[in-house]
Order: sequence, then structure tokens, then C-alpha cells
Amino acid sequence: MKRIIKLNKECSFEAAHFIPNHTNIIHGHSFRVGISITGFYNSKDGVFIDPEKINKIIKRFDGQNLNEYFKFPSVENLAIYFALKIARLNRNIISVTITVFETEFTCTTFTYTNPIFV
Repeated sequence: MKRIIKLNKECSFEAAHFIPNHTNIIHGHSFRVGISITGFYNSKDGVFIDPEKINKIIKRFDGQNLNEYFKFPSVENLAIYFALKIARLNRNIISVTITVFETEFTCTTFTYTNPIFV
């Protein structure tokens, strides 16, 4: 019997950015990232995903200028980037949903579904 499990986590980081041809003024945000990962639980090792590996993916950008990493550092592109990086952490991941809050009231959500399980 396969057991499906879901891990939910939140992270935050401070970063600056500007969007070329949109907001050409560099400014900063306190980004908040909601993460939901669904996959098959392997009870042999007792752990689905190591939360520290997720922290490293998100916290990599803490205190950084996002324009040094992305051509267009929008919340949309951040959500896609985080989902794809996290999906590589475990071959048993079915889907990863990322919500990136740029402000308290503005966010973008992206869901990656592993094509193996579609």
C-alpha cells in the first residue's frame, strides 16, 4: 500500500529587486513563501523531505539583489524556480505548490506536478 503524505512549510527572506521595463527602481520586500509538497511516504527512513533542504533553497536569496540571479525577478518566476528546485529533492514527490507573497496582500501561486504521476 502506498501512503501519500503532504508537508506544509513557510519560509521568509528579505531581498531587493526591480523588474526591467516595469519597475526600474530597485526596492526591497519581506518575501514570505508558503510551500506544500505532496508525495509518497517511504517509511523505511521515516522522513519524506528534510525541511533544512527546503530552507537552503529559499534562504539562498536572503539579503540579496534578485536581479543578480534572475533576468526578471518577479514573484511568478520565484514561485516557479522554488517549485522546480524543491521537486528535485525526492523522486517520490507528486506535486509542489509554492505561494510567494511579495506584500501582505499580493502573492502568486504555482503548482508543479511531476509528469511521472500524471
